[in-house]
Amino acid sequence: MSKSVEKRKELWKSLMDVSVDMHDYTLSAVTDPGFGNTLDALCSTHLPDTPTKPASKKGKMETLEDVVVMLSSISSLINECSDSLEKLVSSNAMKIEGLKKTVDFVSAEVKDVKVKVDHLTSRLQLGEQRIETCETRLADLERYSRRWNLRLRGVSEKEEENIRDEVIRIREQTYPDGKGKFSFVIDSVDRLGKKQNQTGSKSVPHAVIVQFTSHIVRDAVWKTAKSGME
Repeated sequence: MSKSVEKRKELWKSLMDVSVDMHDYTLSAVTDPGFGNTLDALCSTHLPDTPTKPASKKGKMETLEDVVVMLSSISSLINECSDSLEKLVSSNAMKIEGLKKTVDFVSAEVKDVKVKVDHLTSRLQLGEQRIETCETRLADLERYSRRWNLRLRGVSEKEEENIRDEVIRIREQTYPDGKGKFSFVIDSVDRLGKKQNQTGSKSVPHAVIVQFTSHIVRDAVWKTAKSGME
């Protein structure tokens, strides 16, 4: 019997002595005459020196490989998306830079136009003031020029009439002192309104405006006509 078997047998007996207080079947087994043979058989059983290796789990290995492949695919997709986003961001950055330059140019143009508009506004205001002044002066001149005019009413209208000669004839009759002078002191003669086409019409003839070149003669004619009406 080998030394290892003897050591196992002694160890087993010591364990049996310690467990005296346990169940009865343990004591009966120890006191059994055939227990020695059984103990010898148990102790002489050859035990393996090293534990066997666990069986490889091929299914799990295949799953791990699939996971690795999947992760690799996801990584590739992420890289592609990242590259696309990088290109898109770069393109947008270039467009934004172009828009910024355009906005700066337009802003400068707007400022220039604003300066010109302000300048034109000031000139327009100055022009409006001048126009207002000219209108005032024109109204004054028109009122002054009317002081040289006389209006004649009741002068009959004729076809192809010479209204200037007719007015001179009437003025010489109403103001004999100016006879021979009216052809020089009467500047222009105009009939107001449209000319009447019908001969012998009973409608009231249009008035005649006579403009004098001499204010003295004009006032004298006016006084003579006014005294004659009284």
